[in-house]
Amino acid sequence: MLTGSVSSVSFFLIWGILLEGGEDAPWVTAGVAASLLLIGAVILREIVLRSARRRYLAAQRRLDRSLSNIPRELRKSRSARKISIRENDLMLAHILRKSEAADTFGDYAEGHREVFAICSDYLDLTEKELRRTDVNSPRYVAMRKGRSRIKSIRKSHLLAWSEIESKALMRDARREATPIERARTAGKALSVVEEAIGHYPGEPTLRDSAEVVREFISGVQIKGLIEEAEASEEVGDKTAALEIYEQILDKLSRQHLSEENKEALAGRIGEKISSLRGD
Repeated sequence: MLTGSVSSVSFFLIWGILLEGGEDAPWVTAGVAASLLLIGAVILREIVLRSARRRYLAAQRRLDRSLSNIPRELRKSRSARKISIRENDLMLAHILRKSEAADTFGDYAEGHREVFAICSDYLDLTEKELRRTDVNSPRYVAMRKGRSRIKSIRKSHLLAWSEIESKALMRDARREATPIERARTAGKALSVVEEAIGHYPGEPTLRDSAEVVREFISGVQIKGLIEEAEASEEVGDKTAALEIYEQILDKLSRQHLSEENKEALAGRIGEKISSLRGD
């Protein structure tokens, strides 16, 4: 838009200058100059975007390779008889670097998921090690401090993964063509949130997200049934329409909808049922 505006201004400016100079058909020269400016800007923009995209993909590949190395390093540590303070510090440094890398690509959900996984590996490993380590040992103190820090990092990355992944799935759900497809895709988003709740059941943001997704799914399902009943009415099949509306009323109490929405729907469906019955 900016380039188009500049090109338009350039066209009229050059056209005015050439017109005052007595140039024949000044609009041709002005048009060519403005077009070259526009084409040059588009080419430059494409070069810049491609370069930025190559850098992003290269950094993302480096992140993937780095993340894939961590489980192998942790498995090597598991084979050792004891985890030394130095080994503990090295694992913490690796996790912190991967955490920073995942944060850099904030919208890359899988990066957050991988950091959550390596944090879980560290916590599992150190939990077993602490059981056989004396509480007065420097190793015990180092691992306890490390676990406290990693627990916080682990939680933040799981919440980030859950938010990014579920929001992406919900965007896809809203673009689906049919109620069944919308509900199915939203169900995947709900599975993501419920997986996170399994790790942090007391997290209010996760419970709120789950409730929003459940309300969406319930709304889509009810809307699909209403459309089905209305289609039956249009073809004159009042019996089928009546059965569907009664089915909706029966389902309403079990749907994840606000009481206000339930009451409004119940009133609307009740009127439809009365109308079909001829009451």
